[in-house]
Amino acid sequence: MAAEEREAVFEPAAVPRYGIIATPIGTLEEVRQNGMDPENVACCHQRAAGIRGCPMWESCRFGEVKRGGWKGQGPHYVGYYLETSPSDGARQVENFMACYNYTRVLQHREIAGRAHKDQGKPHETIQIIAQEGETIYLERHKHLDADGGNKNGDIRIKTWTEPMQVPRFPRPGENPAITHRQVIAQRAAQRAAAEESDDLARFSRVRAALAQDVGVEKIEGEETLEMDITPPAKGKS
Repeated sequence: MAAEEREAVFEPAAVPRYGIIATPIGTLEEVRQNGMDPENVACCHQRAAGIRGCPMWESCRFGEVKRGGWKGQGPHYVGYYLETSPSDGARQVENFMACYNYTRVLQHREIAGRAHKDQGKPHETIQIIAQEGETIYLERHKHLDADGGNKNGDIRIKTWTEPMQVPRFPRPGENPAITHRQVIAQRAAQRAAAEESDDLARFSRVRAALAQDVGVEKIEGEETLEMDITPPAKGKS
């Protein structure tokens, strides 16, 4: 197969079969528009035939207005507040994470915390407090000694509060990590095409040589060549 023919076969749409992306990277339309196969690449969509969808779709509550109301419109980052239970020190933090991670990691703890509160039990408090573009406050830390105290024993740490906006979740064409995976997968696909082509070429040469040896022009399909293996008569070489 000619080189130009190989290139025509392996277009971007063929890339995803060389790498599954298990967490949503965009909407179903965005995945398709970026030449990816939604059967292998997760997206913000219900699972269906030919659509990998989101593994947390059934549990996702981000369709509720008070949580943003954007379920199905692509993955988002969300800001949250977490206060551990008194037995864990009642530590308070604000931070952010992807919606599917919140659903997987924190949503059940949020629900359990509310139930324990209603029952008058010690509980942790977890809330969605910010959407993309809104402000949360992070706790930052830094060693006063640039070497972390490894040389002079100064292990003091400076702590401060820093406001930040919840970032916008990058879409498929904006995420360098996904773009890198596409490039690497494209190269893997091209290598596989070359190897397959070389194997077929070698196989064709062997078949041609075999056909020439037995005095025929070609051997069709998967037919087998029967050979006479009757032993010679006794007394004859």
